[in-house]
Amino acid sequence: MFLCSLGSRVKTFGRHHVPDEGPYIVVINHFSYIDPPFVIHALQKPISFLAASDQVIEAQFIWAPFLYGFIPTDRTKLAPSTIKNSIRALKSGEVLGIFPEG
Repeated sequence: MFLCSLGSRVKTFGRHHVPDEGPYIVVINHFSYIDPPFVIHALQKPISFLAASDQVIEAQFIWAPFLYGFIPTDRTKLAPSTIKNSIRALKSGEVLGIFPEG
């Protein structure tokens, strides 16, 4: 992780509550585009994140969807493809990340 390699220290609390194996869903408060890398670093696992397909990504964060798994989501309606892709990710043992705030 870029920020960690610059000497920044990231403290993680409560990691013992997270399963070591198996698929699960992690629900996270969302503050900025750099949240996903910090969550991945904290959990030490690859995560597929649900992300708004209509979201305009600022130029400095264009790299973000390529760094982690990305399941596009339409915020205005429930798309069957979102459910299918989420179930597929969980069935293959992945961690599914959801930012309910957007």
